[in-house]
Amino acid sequence: MLNGNENDPVNDPVNDPVKGEETLEKNLHSIYNIIKGSPSATYSDIANQLNKSIATVKRNLKKLKEFGIIKREGSDKTGRWIIMK
Repeated sequence: MLNGNENDPVNDPVNDPVKGEETLEKNLHSIYNIIKGSPSATYSDIANQLNKSIATVKRNLKKLKEFGIIKREGSDKTGRWIIMK
């Protein structure tokens, strides 16, 4: 019978907030640098440069937008990223 603590060693590495936060911070910084160097970069361009999925890039870009660091001007295809901070 499981008492709830038996799964902790298995779940701890997956749910470790420090590792997750480090990865997120690293991804956000990398995306920021790509946008800074190429404001017209598309989701696909960024994903290819980072070897990440487009979904991951979109999630990270959403965070940067929520933090007020970047914004998008124009369409996804022909628009550009604006650095706010």
